[in-house]
Amino acid sequence: MIAVCSSANAQDVTLEKVQRGDKVVVIAENVSEKPQLVTLDVSLENVVPDKKLPVELVLKPGEKKDLLILSPVPLKAWSYKTKFSFEEYIPEVEKEVVSTTRPRIPNNTPGAVTATQPIDYHLLPPDNTDDAPMPAAYARSMSSKNQDDHSTDNQIPESSLLMFGQAGCPRCAMVRSYLKEHDIPFKELSITGNSENQERMNEYLFDSGFEGGQFMMPVVIVDGETHYSIEDLSGFLDKLGLKY
Repeated sequence: MIAVCSSANAQDVTLEKVQRGDKVVVIAENVSEKPQLVTLDVSLENVVPDKKLPVELVLKPGEKKDLLILSPVPLKAWSYKTKFSFEEYIPEVEKEVVSTTRPRIPNNTPGAVTATQPIDYHLLPPDNTDDAPMPAAYARSMSSKNQDDHSTDNQIPESSLLMFGQAGCPRCAMVRSYLKEHDIPFKELSITGNSENQERMNEYLFDSGFEGGQFMMPVVIVDGETHYSIEDLSGFLDKLGLKY
């Protein structure tokens, strides 16, 4: 049996490996009463997978399926390491791709900004109950107004990690599970049904040079650097593990 790491109940989905001839089959079973979105990524050495990684699969309640078949390269030493996560499947939610545009003020309004300028963040101040660091645009606007105010109550140390995620996002679940498994401290803000967190995430994106349009979740801020549309999510997580 392979160890399961997830933000959901550890008994909702089980993962096991079985030997079939010279191949190893990784099998997942949903033992909960709700559909589960399962994500599996594997680091391989001299092993050939039968599917492109990472593998994502929706399991109905009580359903058991093969996730992946691994074929070792003959006459070579081989090994593999799994990264496994799951969460309740919510079909009505767009799971990974998000589209956003720069917010703007109508052009006939005094102080209007154009689509090429980031919004002045003082129009939408961050929630004081959140511990997220302030985007640079907000920090600039606050600095111009309160030059004598050096309070950092709304910030977390630069070495901390902030993640914006959303419900039904397998990539978000994978990052969340990895961070928890490796005891990496982080703050997560969900944009699902939360327009303020969405606006805050957009500000980080635009402040990093993002021009608007579609991008893949999650959005991760590490040491003040904003990461989004992370294609090699497994490699990104490996680097985080080495850093922390």
